[in-house]
Amino acid sequence: MREGLVARTTAELKSRLESRFGADLLEVRLFGSYARGEANEESDVDVFVLLRAAGWRERKAVLDMAGDLFAESGLLISPTVFDVDRYEEWRRQQRPLVMDIEREGVRL
Repeated sequence: MREGLVARTTAELKSRLESRFGADLLEVRLFGSYARGEANEESDVDVFVLLRAAGWRERKAVLDMAGDLFAESGLLISPTVFDVDRYEEWRRQQRPLVMDIEREGVRL
């Protein structure tokens, strides 16, 4: 039952992201325990958001969307927001967070 809530809520998040960022939204992925099939009732929902540019205003907008969805659904979404330059830099450095997103991330 919780998987259905996760699917609906992440789809709604993606829809709101598309409305807000348009072509600047490059990718949205589910990662972490839900992507690995290891989630439990206490798990948050890890969502990776890749934007063309991601300053503090863009990051705050994504966090606000996640907060609104928590208020509406009770589901805690933990967004990780990157811009292209930072993501590529972390990818070249093979940082664990980015490697996890690459390995287990499920596109939404």
